[in-house]
Amino acid sequence: MDLDTTLKVATLLFAVGSAIYSWVSARNKATTDKVEGIDRRLAAVEGEIAHLPDKDTSHRMEISITDMRGEIRVLAEQLKPVAAISDRLQEFLLEQARR
Repeated sequence: MDLDTTLKVATLLFAVGSAIYSWVSARNKATTDKVEGIDRRLAAVEGEIAHLPDKDTSHRMEISITDMRGEIRVLAEQLKPVAAISDRLQEFLLEQARR
Protein backbone atom coordinates (compact mmCIF):
# COMPACT_ATOMS: atom_id res chain seq x y z
CA MET A 1 0.00 0.00 0.00
CA ASP A 2 1.23 3.39 -0.78
CA LEU A 3 0.93 6.41 1.52
CA ASP A 4 -2.09 7.89 -0.28
CA THR A 5 -4.15 4.71 0.11
CA THR A 6 -3.12 4.40 3.74
CA LEU A 7 -4.22 7.99 4.44
CA LYS A 8 -7.57 7.41 2.73
CA VAL A 9 -8.18 4.21 4.73
CA ALA A 10 -7.11 5.96 7.95
CA THR A 11 -9.44 8.89 7.20
CA LEU A 12 -12.30 6.50 6.47
CA LEU A 13 -11.65 4.54 9.67
CA PHE A 14 -11.46 7.78 11.66
CA ALA A 15 -14.76 8.98 10.17
CA VAL A 16 -16.47 5.66 10.89
CA GLY A 17 -15.00 5.64 14.41
CA SER A 18 -16.19 9.21 14.99
CA ALA A 19 -19.68 8.32 13.77
CA ILE A 20 -19.84 5.28 16.05
CA TYR A 21 -18.55 7.32 18.99
CA SER A 22 -21.14 10.05 18.33
CA TRP A 23 -23.94 7.47 18.09
CA VAL A 24 -22.89 5.74 21.32
CA SER A 25 -22.46 9.07 23.11
CA ALA A 26 -25.89 10.27 21.99
CA ARG A 27 -27.52 7.06 23.22
CA ASN A 28 -25.60 7.29 26.48
CA LYS A 29 -26.71 10.93 26.94
CA ALA A 30 -30.34 10.01 26.29
CA THR A 31 -30.12 7.13 28.74
CA THR A 32 -28.46 9.36 31.33
CA ASP A 33 -31.16 12.01 30.92
CA LYS A 34 -33.86 9.37 31.25
CA VAL A 35 -32.30 7.93 34.42
CA GLU A 36 -31.92 11.42 35.92
CA GLY A 37 -35.60 12.10 35.21
CA ILE A 38 -36.59 8.86 36.89
CA ASP A 39 -34.37 9.73 39.87
CA ARG A 40 -36.11 13.10 40.25
CA ARG A 41 -39.54 11.49 40.06
CA LEU A 42 -38.52 8.82 42.57
CA ALA A 43 -37.23 11.46 44.99
CA ALA A 44 -40.53 13.33 44.71
CA VAL A 45 -42.52 10.16 45.38
CA GLU A 46 -40.31 9.25 48.33
CA GLY A 47 -40.85 12.75 49.74
CA GLU A 48 -44.62 12.35 49.50
CA ILE A 49 -44.58 8.84 50.95
CA ALA A 50 -42.52 10.03 53.92
CA HIS A 51 -45.55 12.08 55.05
CA LEU A 52 -47.96 9.16 54.90
CA PRO A 53 -48.75 7.17 58.04
CA ASP A 54 -47.08 3.82 58.49
CA LYS A 55 -48.81 0.53 59.29
CA ASP A 56 -48.83 1.06 63.06
CA THR A 57 -50.13 4.61 62.80
CA SER A 58 -52.89 3.49 60.45
CA HIS A 59 -53.87 0.76 62.90
CA ARG A 60 -53.99 3.23 65.79
CA MET A 61 -56.15 5.54 63.66
CA GLU A 62 -58.55 2.68 62.90
CA ILE A 63 -58.85 1.88 66.61
CA SER A 64 -59.44 5.54 67.45
CA ILE A 65 -62.14 5.84 64.78
CA THR A 66 -63.84 2.72 66.13
CA ASP A 67 -63.75 4.20 69.65
CA MET A 68 -65.21 7.48 68.37
CA ARG A 69 -68.02 5.61 66.61
CA GLY A 70 -68.93 3.97 69.91
CA GLU A 71 -68.88 7.31 71.71
CA ILE A 72 -71.05 8.89 69.01
CA ARG A 73 -73.59 6.07 69.37
CA VAL A 74 -73.72 6.68 73.13
CA LEU A 75 -74.15 10.42 72.57
CA ALA A 76 -76.90 9.79 70.03
CA GLU A 77 -78.76 7.67 72.58
CA GLN A 78 -78.29 10.34 75.24
CA LEU A 79 -79.62 13.03 72.90
CA LYS A 80 -82.85 11.20 72.10
CA PRO A 81 -84.57 12.38 75.34
CA VAL A 82 -83.34 15.92 74.70
CA ALA A 83 -84.81 15.78 71.18
CA ALA A 84 -88.11 14.51 72.61
CA ILE A 85 -88.19 17.36 75.13
CA SER A 86 -87.45 19.80 72.33
CA ASP A 87 -90.30 18.39 70.23
CA ARG A 88 -92.73 18.62 73.15
CA LEU A 89 -91.60 22.17 73.91
CA GLN A 90 -92.08 23.16 70.28
CA GLU A 91 -95.59 21.67 70.26
CA PHE A 92 -96.40 23.50 73.49
CA LEU A 93 -95.17 26.81 72.09
CA LEU A 94 -97.15 26.31 68.89
CA GLU A 95 -100.30 25.61 70.91
CA GLN A 96 -99.69 28.70 73.01
CA ALA A 97 -99.22 30.79 69.87
CA ARG A 98 -102.57 29.60 68.46
CA ARG A 99 -104.47 30.79 71.57
